[in-house]
Amino acid sequence: MENIFEQECNFGMKWIIPRSNFAKFEHKSVHQSDCFKANLPGVIYSLRLYPDGLLNHNDNRTCVYLVLNKGMMESVYCDFNISIKCTSLITSFTKNFKASGLWGGVFCSKEKLLNSAPFSEENLVIGIQGTMKAKEFKADKTKFVPLIQSISQRNDMDVTVFIEDKKIMVHGFSLKAHSTVLKDMLKDNQEMFIELPEFSTSVIEALINFCYGKDIKSHINLKNAIEFLGFSDKFKMEDLKNI
Repeated sequence: MENIFEQECNFGMKWIIPRSNFAKFEHKSVHQSDCFKANLPGVIYSLRLYPDGLLNHNDNRTCVYLVLNKGMMESVYCDFNISIKCTSLITSFTKNFKASGLWGGVFCSKEKLLNSAPFSEENLVIGIQGTMKAKEFKADKTKFVPLIQSISQRNDMDVTVFIEDKKIMVHGFSLKAHSTVLKDMLKDNQEMFIELPEFSTSVIEALINFCYGKDIKSHINLKNAIEFLGFSDKFKMEDLKNI
């Protein structure tokens, strides 16, 4: 089952364009600002300027658009204003981006844009300000657990873990996925083995099962809880503390 989560944030930026650049603009040219990251995972935005209008439409009427890459979001609803500093020029827009794209429209005539009034200290400053509300899908991780657990049955283990009086074979990628410390230990270890004499066999066996996505809550009790926490601290396995 998939759940939908909503996140909301404010966003804004100022795009400074030197007046001298306008003399270099070709007819029907397109100009884009730098890209900025919104306070939403993976969402990036910028402004796009069409001084002479959009393609074959809106001749001599300047258009400004918000360009948005929605990243991994299901949709991003934007409510925003585009304005020019030192003028009364301001236009409001709303758009629910269900796909990455752009939204905006006619802002003013090109003649009005080139008038000296919009330029502050010989720079044209176009600003955008508004809010974004994003919806994202979060998959139920439990449906992936059977696949993770099935990997533990494969016989291509490549790492040997030595504990007390025995050794256990395990897949290196399962350890690396849960611990950056173990990942670093195995990176330059050509023989691919780990010695853990300070931890009991039962705890290590449970921890290996945890790395394969298995539920180990029943293995933790008052006697060994400190040992589990010690392993978590030593090998930076923060997700172990959340079970």
